[in-house]
Amino acid sequence: MKDNNVSALFHHIHLHVDDINSMANLFEKVGSAKFIKRTVVGSKEILHLKFDGVSLLLSPTNGERPPGINHLGISSQEFDKVSEEFREEGWEVIDNLVNNDLRMQFLKSPEGVIIELLEEKQ
Repeated sequence: MKDNNVSALFHHIHLHVDDINSMANLFEKVGSAKFIKRTVVGSKEILHLKFDGVSLLLSPTNGERPPGINHLGISSQEFDKVSEEFREEGWEVIDNLVNNDLRMQFLKSPEGVIIELLEEKQ
């Protein structure tokens, strides 16, 4: 990416797991994970945890997706510039969403890596 003046910050890791409750309990038991909230987006349930300062999202595989890392979330107040930088590097926009005060865009690299770009409206 050529524009070194564009800033984005790490936001979260989203994992797909077979059982979100037992995985959350395990992270709370063995680490410093704390339950933050439970949300539903469309038909997908998501548990939000804070694990050693890192936002960790867990959602069930529901037999549709393999367990593992679904995507990394990054946030920026320069949403359009950051999106353009990724697209210029060959990343494809696979979804755009607006949810209340949150704008989201999912991008996929030529290698198949997925990121979620977020912009929280101020």
